[in-house]
Order: sequence, then C-alpha cells, then structure tokens
Amino acid sequence: MTQHRNDPAAVRRLVTAANHHRSRLIRSRGLAGGAPALTQADFGTLEAMLRAAPWWKRLGTSAIAVDREPLVDFAATLNGDGCPPEGAAMLVLARLHSSRDQDFALDVHRAFALPLVKEAIVAHFHFAARILRCWVEDHFLEKPGPVHPAIQNQDADLLLRRLFGWYDTVHGLELYRDQRVRSAMDITLGQFIGLIDEEMVPAISRNILALTPRSCTRLAREGVEFVSACRDNCAVRGIAMRDRPWMSSLGGHVEKLFAGLGSNRATRTGNHPERSLAAHAEFAELADRVGAPVHISTLNSGLIAVVDAALRERESFDPSERTLIERVVARCTAERQRSKWWVSSEIDSLLEIATQRGIGFD
Repeated sequence: MTQHRNDPAAVRRLVTAANHHRSRLIRSRGLAGGAPALTQADFGTLEAMLRAAPWWKRLGTSAIAVDREPLVDFAATLNGDGCPPEGAAMLVLARLHSSRDQDFALDVHRAFALPLVKEAIVAHFHFAARILRCWVEDHFLEKPGPVHPAIQNQDADLLLRRLFGWYDTVHGLELYRDQRVRSAMDITLGQFIGLIDEEMVPAISRNILALTPRSCTRLAREGVEFVSACRDNCAVRGIAMRDRPWMSSLGGHVEKLFAGLGSNRATRTGNHPERSLAAHAEFAELADRVGAPVHISTLNSGLIAVVDAALRERESFDPSERTLIERVVARCTAERQRSKWWVSSEIDSLLEIATQRGIGFD
C-alpha cells in the first residue's frame, strides 16, 4: 500500500478496480446510480479497509447480517486484538449505512468516538435530506429525471422521520458544536425548507385551485399534510418556516367545491352514496388542512341526505368521513335545539339514524 500511495498511476488503477467491484455489488442490490464513484481522494479509506480486511474475515459473514450488539462487541474485540480502530469502526459502519438506524448510530458512537464515525453520522443527515428532496421533487413537483433508487417504495412519513431523526442524533451527540458541521447542516436544512416554501407550497396551491367537484383530491391532501408535518417538525425544534403558507383564496375555492357537491348529479345519493360521502369528506378534510374549515349548513339538504343515506347503508367509515358525519350531526342537533325541537323532516330523519348508530349529541 505504501508503494501505491507514492505512485499516482497505481492509485488510479486501484481506485478503478475498486469502482468496478463496487458498481457490480451496487447493481446486484438494485441500487444502480445510487452512489457516486470513488475518486483518488478515497484512497486513504480504501487503504484502511484493506489493512483491516484480515480481521473482518473472522466475522465469517456480512456485517449487515449480524445483530447490532454482537457486531459492536465483535468489533471491539478486534480493536483490542491489533486491528486499527478505524478498521474496526468501518465494520460496524457498514451495518449502519445499510440500516440507517439512528439508535444504532448512538451505539456505534459510544463504542468508537472517532472522526470517521462522527462524519458518517453527519453524512446520514445530509443523505436523508437529499433523499427527501428527491421524493418531494418526484412525487409533488414531477421534476424530470431518473428516480433515485432510495426513494422507491418509500413513504413520506418514513423519510421525514428519518431526516429529523438524524437531525436530533447529530444534536444529541453535540456534533453540531463543530462550526463546519453546523454551517453545512444549516445550508442543507435551508435548501430543504426553501424547496417546501418556495416550490412545493405554490405547486400544491395551483393543484388545489385547479380542482373541480369531480377531481381526485389525493395529491392535494397528501401535499398539504406533508407541508403540515414539515412545519410541525420544524416548530418543535425551533426551526423557522414561512408563516401561513396557504393563501386564503384556497379555502374559498374548496368551500365552493364542497357546497356544490350537494347539487352535483355525480354525488347524489341515488347513484353512489359511498362515493358521495367520500367526496364531501375529502373536500372537508382539505379545507381543514389549509386552515379554512367548510361551513356546515342545515340548508344544505344534499349534504344531509348524503350523510343520512350513508348511515343507513354502510357499517364503517374512514376517519375523515366519520369527522364529517359528526360535524353534520352536531350542526343539525344545534339547529333542532335552536328551533325549539322543530326541524325539517330531512334533519329529523338524520338525527334519528345518527342516534341509532351512536352518533347522537345532547
């Protein structure tokens, strides 16, 4: 290895061979394109790995296949048996990079508080932010380009938890005290927040304003929910985001769509009562999420008929449907009390079936 270090041509050959082997392994795991190629700057890492390889062989299997505690204990014995500390740490880092487990990162740091371990933990924060950015761009912004392998079959909640989990890990280990680490993390987090505030919120807003009574609201609801989750995670950590991300015009638009559903033939009870309730519930939920709850009116006979039919014909409801049903029943109950217990036959029918279903209000 000493001869390689002093021979640039030999270093290039070694790095090329390492890249070839690494690319083959990455492709075999379905991660093609997911990692940048090694350069001559990585020679020191390759050298440390090759020097530690004889000790690694004693494990008898891949580090990824070994449980956390036994692997850390095994690496610690190597460290006391002549293996360079960096080499022993790399063995457990291989499992950390595979699992992306923040709790395991704490175990690794306790066993090997080395610069390369600290750098690896910080790097996981940056990687998590990069992957979440890719997910947002692909799912909500539909930016052209290949889909990053790491976001395939992943959901937003997991990726968001992972990002802020690594953020908390870096802070918990006080790695953030390093000015270089802090500056890089501030830039990464600022770029992610900028993506949400400056690109995603306008894109979702345009999507909402383009909705019609027949539109699917899934993407709009998911987008608003994701933005809310980002804001909640930032708020509990004292990270600033833009105030009031959603324009007031969005609430007015959704309110009109909701009010129009009762008169829309596609949502009348006689056709598809289950879909009619779902459509009302989706728009009501969307309005709640943009901070402009819809007005429930007892004059909306179409809505009352939809809820009445659903309660009579269906056994179960999803959370958004249940919420809307309870709001409509509560509004009708208040109207009956206000009117000295006299109400229209439609309201009376709804309150009767609601009470039978256990959704009555005193």
